[in-house]
Amino acid sequence: MGLLTTIVGKKRRGKTTLVKHLILTGEFKHIYILDPQAEFLALATPPDNEDGSPGRRDVGLLKKELPMIRELILSTKKYIYVKVYRVEQDLSDFFYEIWALPAFPKLIVFDEVKTYGKTNPFIDYLYRLGGHKDMELIAIAHRFADLPLETRSQTDQYIIFQMTEPRDLKFLKDIVSEEVVEEVKRLRYFQYIKTEL
Repeated sequence: MGLLTTIVGKKRRGKTTLVKHLILTGEFKHIYILDPQAEFLALATPPDNEDGSPGRRDVGLLKKELPMIRELILSTKKYIYVKVYRVEQDLSDFFYEIWALPAFPKLIVFDEVKTYGKTNPFIDYLYRLGGHKDMELIAIAHRFADLPLETRSQTDQYIIFQMTEPRDLKFLKDIVSEEVVEEVKRLRYFQYIKTEL
């Protein structure tokens, strides 16, 4: 069964940077990302040319990346598919594309999971049954309240960045100690706590 990870925290704390790092340095060779802000687009494997030769990444897309990250992106042997989410149909297309794949280890990332709705049958299905297709899932959100119920209930581990909103802290108290909740309130940029359930 694949690991189900949920990453939560205030904006501009390093959630996307962490996921990019996990993608580039992790063991997965096949990564599929649904991305409403096109933040992961620079990581995408370019399509093959018409003659079947490998395509080339547009290095212009990488100008905002750190130089050492750029080298890692350009040299990676990973297949990274990024679907930019613009309309509802994009989610169902993404679901059917990845569900049709054979069972081999793959990582599925849902950036800004709130964007796809609090109850979404496609995401719920993957959280319930994706392990049968050798899928690991990562959902990224700003708040616990942004997470669909199926995502919250099936999560194996949380990676928690700074949070200060009282309702989120109340939810957090149900899964970690009071000391950890106080620490979460004081976290700085790119500091996080990982908790396995």
